[in-house]
Amino acid sequence: MTIGLPLDSWISLPEDGDEIAAYSSSGMLVGSVTYAGVSTALTVWGDDITTDEVEGLLEGEEISFELWKKSEDRIEDLEIHSWLEGNNVYSINGVAIAGDISSMVSGLGYELYPNVPNPFNTVTSISFFTPEQGEIKIGIYDMLGNLVKELTNGSYDPGMYMLEFSSEDVSAGTYFVRMNAGGFSVTNTISIVK
Repeated sequence: MTIGLPLDSWISLPEDGDEIAAYSSSGMLVGSVTYAGVSTALTVWGDDITTDEVEGLLEGEEISFELWKKSEDRIEDLEIHSWLEGNNVYSINGVAIAGDISSMVSGLGYELYPNVPNPFNTVTSISFFTPEQGEIKIGIYDMLGNLVKELTNGSYDPGMYMLEFSSEDVSAGTYFVRMNAGGFSVTNTISIVK
């Protein structure tokens, strides 16, 4: 399969020498190309059906992409927000043309970590990471989505933070902790035992 990456599709162009890589859903490298300042074609390979081992993409498998920024020795996740033709699903002899491409530093996004301990009786710690200054809202919700307790709703500088949640006024059961920040939202499950 060939994936076209036109120059005008990039929100921020890579530098000459940066490498674009394609991966299977299991994380296997299935294609790469070095960016040379022009529209780029990335060829990805499929599985060899004559062997028992899976050596490439299977028909209908999703493809993910990364960009290695040579000058910074850093890997960024590539997000293709729209497609002019096709999509990121492998098809034998298929052709796809990317529309809007952006990149984000891998592993440096917003994170909400599992609370410790979990399950817990009276107090648990909830840690989160923010890659940029901004508003962070974290709350505890019941099974119906009702806010039980707001843990924070304020501005934070980039970094790692830890909050404590006391369940003194909350019944035993399963609840959700939800973090909203910069268009990002994630929910984890917490269990209170008494």
